[in-house]
Amino acid sequence: MKIERSRLDEVVEHVFVQVRDGLAQTGSALVADDQVEEELHDQVRYLIRLTFLELGFVIEEHGSALDDRGAGVGLARAGQHIHPSESLLAARLLFAVGLPSVTDAVAAAGHPLPSDAVALTLSGQIFRMMGAAAVAYVEVLFNRITAVQREERASIARDLHDRVAHTLASGLMKLDLAETQSGADGTATRADARELIGQALDEAQTIATELRQITTSRSLIESVNLYLAEAEVRGIDFEVSMSGEPRVLADATRDQVFLIIREALRNSFAHAQATRVGVRLQWDVGGLAVTVWDDGRGFSPLRIRPGAMGLVGMRERAELIGSTFSLESRPGEGTRVLVEVPYAND
Repeated sequence: MKIERSRLDEVVEHVFVQVRDGLAQTGSALVADDQVEEELHDQVRYLIRLTFLELGFVIEEHGSALDDRGAGVGLARAGQHIHPSESLLAARLLFAVGLPSVTDAVAAAGHPLPSDAVALTLSGQIFRMMGAAAVAYVEVLFNRITAVQREERASIARDLHDRVAHTLASGLMKLDLAETQSGADGTATRADARELIGQALDEAQTIATELRQITTSRSLIESVNLYLAEAEVRGIDFEVSMSGEPRVLADATRDQVFLIIREALRNSFAHAQATRVGVRLQWDVGGLAVTVWDDGRGFSPLRIRPGAMGLVGMRERAELIGSTFSLESRPGEGTRVLVEVPYAND
């Protein structure tokens, strides 16, 4: 059995146009960008062509060999932050449109096959690609989760070393020194040692509080205000604002957004030398826009040191929940972190 390349192209174009139009009616991200739309076109062509080959047709063309590009689709969608629900919708449209189109082409070629045979073949090719794409997509998410968790452990280790171990070691050294002193000097040194050990205990308790400080049932703005109240940062004025109608986010999404805000605030406290720091939550129709800003000394984003894992961690958290992360800063002009969370990805 043979099918002319021109006839195959007609089927592909007919199916693609209807799939594209159906996706456009839903505002799908698969047709919102020329590159992504072209990738969708290529995937429709691949699946229709493969379906004819599986049905026993010889295709009169000299194209490249067929490949298993399902994994590539999953990797691309993860990199483009396109939710799997979009691919599922495209798959349903492709089957609904493609089945009658392929069946008519088979009949026109003079080789009528049972409609259930065409349906099983087309659905088999679609779901084979979908399965491989899903596995690849999940692997990307797993790697992102692993990277975020690795950075969390590294951050805890740094905090324990810098904020607890160093202070505790200084206190112990003071105690050793006091053993060699007598009278008022020894008493003063022991008092210094007790103060340092007390500071180390306070730091350990602060770290423990931060580790427990996930949003739970609190709203984002409540969690931010609670964090700022417990941070006890002096010399900085805080501005926390919210606009729009708040929506209920999934627990995982809400927690990751809060952790991004917390990390951005901690960066401002530790490095910016700011006098004013702000957090703005803007609830729009399509998503939540989170802005964390300060009026500090700023820096050049092009010269971020390789070890600046806090920024890497924020970006990875944003990608993990299908959000976009951007950073704006210039020396002497402060810093602004923006996270955009589409509701469709929640």
